[in-house]
Amino acid sequence: MATSPQLERNARQQELGFSTKQGVDWSEYLAYRPIYPASFFERIYDYHGRKSGATWSVAHDIGAGCGIVSAALAIRFANVIVSDPNDGYVTLARKLLVQEASLPESQFRFLQELAEESSVESGTVDLLTACECIHWTTPDKSIREFARELKVGGTLAITYYTRPMVDGSERVREAWRAVYTAQAEKSLGQGDVYTNAFTVIDTGLESVGFPEEEWENVKRVYINTQGDVGVFALSGKVSESKVNHTEERIWVEEDEGWCGMEGIEWFKSYLATWVPRTPESEMQDVWDELEAALEGNKVKIRTPVVMILAIWVKTGLCSADSIINILLCILGYIPGLLHAWYIISKFPESYEYESVPQDAENGSGGGDGRVTYVFVSQPPQPERQPQSQPKSSSTPNYGSTATNNNNNASSSSAAAGPSTGHHDDGTAAPPTYAEAVKGDNKIQTQD
Repeated sequence: MATSPQLERNARQQELGFSTKQGVDWSEYLAYRPIYPASFFERIYDYHGRKSGATWSVAHDIGAGCGIVSAALAIRFANVIVSDPNDGYVTLARKLLVQEASLPESQFRFLQELAEESSVESGTVDLLTACECIHWTTPDKSIREFARELKVGGTLAITYYTRPMVDGSERVREAWRAVYTAQAEKSLGQGDVYTNAFTVIDTGLESVGFPEEEWENVKRVYINTQGDVGVFALSGKVSESKVNHTEERIWVEEDEGWCGMEGIEWFKSYLATWVPRTPESEMQDVWDELEAALEGNKVKIRTPVVMILAIWVKTGLCSADSIINILLCILGYIPGLLHAWYIISKFPESYEYESVPQDAENGSGGGDGRVTYVFVSQPPQPERQPQSQPKSSSTPNYGSTATNNNNNASSSSAAAGPSTGHHDDGTAAPPTYAEAVKGDNKIQTQD
């Protein structure tokens, strides 16, 4: 397992979200948190596989925790990177994945590092997942880092599920709302790490933006929300929506994979997986009300989920592809430029340029700008003597080899018929109009 020196410095400067110091217990987490249903991974894999040329070589599970999502990724991808910034998490993930699940260790790479500052090589990841963790990061920085890691055309999947909604009576719904609201209020008083997290999750991740010139086919899938992003609000924190007009919203209702029937003991155990962990005694009044409202019964719960799927399409200036393209352009440009310089130096232009005084009278030199008129003069060239060229025959000979002699000329004249007159120099006088059109059927006469 690798640990980034930068991570160690940052960890001393800021508190990491969802750490064991805040009360995380992975045994309770695995027992009481929602289990990712088959439909969850099907949506991600279907989206990724629809691209032409999609590859399934490397997946990176950001904020992996104990490796829940990593285990599923290992079924489809040849190599899986498992990363988390918190102490001990990737060690636990290695134990669960390799020792207990008996998956080959060579298939995994375990990294303890921040989502915003990864050691993963640029342009090497086919699918990057950030499940239930983006609110513990600085989203804008994380998105830029995710883009750096992804191959061009690679898939990013960011997901978040919130506390379940209750389909019981009005009294049960109000009692459950009082419980999670009290927990949220206690969290807000624990520092910026929680305040920042609520700013992200209260919007249903709509405060997480994707520049449209860098990402394409962005889809925001809302599951079990009854058409209302407001179901994600826990603390009332408001932040700007960064959803742009090119993104697609998809609403999915009644996904039974995120539903179940639960009673009071489950609600208490589930809320114990939140951080910071609040003892039941500090919220005894709201718990008592919920227990009384349930009357010993179980009620149907449905968990709202948001999934953001996006494809990285833009490469940076210094990417490998861009460098290759720049080098090819340079290799093609420099020889042409050198050749042009050689021609100019070997055969200098014989023109001379002379400035002409500006015509102040006509106002050509007025105004704020400067105008310079230039004329081009060329030194006189030595006069060339004209060379006599042979006269061509008035009648073109298309491929013929006929000779031009006096006998042929006489024969041609005789065949042409008598002329109407002669000039003094012996040339035939032009015919009259009547003679010219005589015998031409296209000309109508009055005869």
